[in-house]
Amino acid sequence: MHHEIQKKINELHAALKAHAPKEVVSFTLFLNCEETRCEMSCRSPEQLKNGGISMRNISGDFIKA
Repeated sequence: MHHEIQKKINELHAALKAHAPKEVVSFTLFLNCEETRCEMSCRSPEQLKNGGISMRNISGDFIKA
């Protein structure tokens, strides 16, 4: 991968870690010549507790109730 692309991906990752809501557990980016789509997946503490799951958010912190 070209180093400028990797640099921008790293910058996006850092921005997401710093600014995404605490419940965001994943981020998906789709690009082609006609469109750009992004999706953030969130899990609430209640959802995780009900499912007996412990999960880290995009920043690496455990999501706690």
